[in-house]
Amino acid sequence: MTFKRISFISSHDGDILSMDYSHCGSMLGSASRDRWVHMFTDDYIPSNTIADHSAAVTAVKFAIRDYEFRLMSCGTDKSLYYYN
Repeated sequence: MTFKRISFISSHDGDILSMDYSHCGSMLGSASRDRWVHMFTDDYIPSNTIADHSAAVTAVKFAIRDYEFRLMSCGTDKSLYYYN
């Protein structure tokens, strides 16, 4: 099987440590050592940046709870952020 690149995104200033697609595939999230979480539309267009962490963000995860779209992130600053 051969894959064809459909997009290239240069958005972080540090190593990317985690990526996750939303359950419906409409959002992509990435987490990095640069302390940022970036979110992109299904066309890979930047839609939001979260800069709440004070150290590297090690994971980002989308979830659905009570029929609402959620985003969680955690990092080496020993914190867990939960967004809706």
